[in-house]
Amino acid sequence: MDENQLFDAMQNHDAVISTLGSRQPFKPSSLLHDSALATTNAMKRSGVKRLLVLSAAAHFPGIPNRIVSFILRNHMRDSLKMEEVVQGSQLDWTIARPPRLTDQDYTTYRSREGVAPKMGFSLARKAVAVDFIRFKQILINMARVGVSESSITMLGVLKAAGALGLLVGFRVPLIGIAAGVGLVLFFVAAIITHLRARDYSFGLAVVFLLLGVAALVLRLTTI
Repeated sequence: MDENQLFDAMQNHDAVISTLGSRQPFKPSSLLHDSALATTNAMKRSGVKRLLVLSAAAHFPGIPNRIVSFILRNHMRDSLKMEEVVQGSQLDWTIARPPRLTDQDYTTYRSREGVAPKMGFSLARKAVAVDFIRFKQILINMARVGVSESSITMLGVLKAAGALGLLVGFRVPLIGIAAGVGLVLFFVAAIITHLRARDYSFGLAVVFLLLGVAALVLRLTTI
């Protein structure tokens, strides 16, 4: 893979998604490793920071994965070398390790960080594409308004806690009120963050803010 061609193709783009795979996984190859080197070098030259890479679930621990790794050892060695290049690139990277890919027609998926989901033996290619596209867009939007990727988990926990608090509020009104106030403040802060960055794509935040206000008013009027 030619680094200069990749460099030219990356102009005016925010991220790179790599889903390369070998057509002959039983034969020795350095396709993935060499492609990773060319891609990461081209990204550094072009200033593109976000990289999403497709790898293999057989890299995870477990006897079944060890068996697959032995059978496909040539491909797995190349894949592991690719991961090492990506991890050492100092780019903003994510490596997805899906199980056996199929051509089934569904887009739902489960994911866990650092480990394969339980009983996850196969996954539709469409689901992998949806996962990459959604995750990429979320990260691009966050970067646009100056929010770091490391904040994803914290923000998710806060929203989940607020939603759970509203449910508990049916039994314990004070918790429901506190949750409503928290959610309103959360989405007000989200809108302010967008406005400060001069980004006006916060329509969903406005919708959720209005829902939060409605839930809070309803809780206050039913005490």
